[in-house]
Amino acid sequence: MTHGGHKAAWVFSLAVMAGSCGSRDKPVEPASGFAAPSAGYADAAGQPDAAGAEAGAPAGPASTGDAGAADLSTLVSGALAQGAAVIASMGASAGSDPLDNGLKSVAGQQAPGMKPDAPATKMTLGPGAHGEASVTLRPGKCYTIVAFGNLGVQKVAIRLLPPPPAPPQPLFEGVTSGPTATIGAKDQCIRSPGPAATPLKLDVEMKQGQGQVGVQAYSK
Repeated sequence: MTHGGHKAAWVFSLAVMAGSCGSRDKPVEPASGFAAPSAGYADAAGQPDAAGAEAGAPAGPASTGDAGAADLSTLVSGALAQGAAVIASMGASAGSDPLDNGLKSVAGQQAPGMKPDAPATKMTLGPGAHGEASVTLRPGKCYTIVAFGNLGVQKVAIRLLPPPPAPPQPLFEGVTSGPTATIGAKDQCIRSPGPAATPLKLDVEMKQGQGQVGVQAYSK
């Protein structure tokens, strides 16, 4: 081989060596052409990336609790009471009043052992309207006041107020359960605040809905 041929072979050998060294230092690109999975997504084995799951995972929804459970229970119990009163009136003699049946039903639960102290007062109220009735508390007696709303009444409230000219500050507030309300239920019956008979004003408020409402005092 000539001197020029030896030189060319030597240059070629150096080039091959340099190329092989460079190929060892350079990382191999993935053959598929797809990028590595992003954080938070599953890897090739189908397992979620732990770091991404911690950093990017959305917070779970806040618990709403049972805020609506009490309202639903109230509506259901009220609807059952209304339905029972209507059914009772249908099965009774002609002219039976659902309000009377409803008041008796509520009194049977909330005023056990008591008798009507006076005839029921009945009224028809629109949304947000107020009605009035009179209740006299006599010494030596214990009283329970009940209210019942007919179909269409969703929520009714009652309270006992002193007669004018006293300020209309409630002396007794009723407990509302949908279309029914009670003052002095069961063993919490109320008594006259003085030694003499005390006439009071019973305020009836239509909180939701509209229709007929009956109120009545029971005593023992």
